[in-house]
Order: sequence, then C-alpha cells, then structure tokens
Amino acid sequence: MIQGMKFDVGPAVGLVIEGVDVSVISGMMQAFDNGQMRVVGFDPRDYRIVVVKSANHCRAWWTGVASKIIDSDPPGIASNDLSTFTFKKKTRKRYPLDADAVYPEPVK
Repeated sequence: MIQGMKFDVGPAVGLVIEGVDVSVISGMMQAFDNGQMRVVGFDPRDYRIVVVKSANHCRAWWTGVASKIIDSDPPGIASNDLSTFTFKKKTRKRYPLDADAVYPEPVK
C-alpha cells in the first residue's frame, strides 16, 4: 500500500505480557504493514496468530500474508454497526442507518 515510505511511529516498545508479545507504538496511525511489529523486534512470520488493531488499512499487506482475517467490532467511539449509536438529531430515515429508507425522485 505504501511500500518504502517512512513514518514516525513515536516511542515504541515490544512487551511480553503473561507470555503474549505486544507491540505498542505511541503514534496515531493505522497498521499499514508489519513495520510496527518489526520496529520493536517481532517478526509476524514467527506467530500462528497475530492480532492487529486497525480499521481497514491493514488488509493491503496482511491479506497476502494471513491465512484468514477475522473482523471484530469491540465497543468504543467507532463501529461498523451503525445501529449501536443513538442519533438524536435524525428527523427521517436515512441509508445506511435505515435499510428501508426511501428517497424521492429528483425533480427534473
């Protein structure tokens, strides 16, 4: 996706927490490739399971490497499931919030 580009991930550290290797970077960025693991000394090819916290940007690199990608939708400020949010100012049905939303034909 962005092969060859350099990014400042800020201070970074590789931790081992109860036998689990964790790569932590302080910079706010998506996991475009395996660089965020490699910078702290972890090679993703050494693991059977790798968990990546990223929206969709991780797919460009990991799709060619992972045998399977499993999406998750943990609670938080963002979600792919828009029905989990309360919309206080919505005055009519709108797609994709409402699958049965109907829009009038444009006036010609």
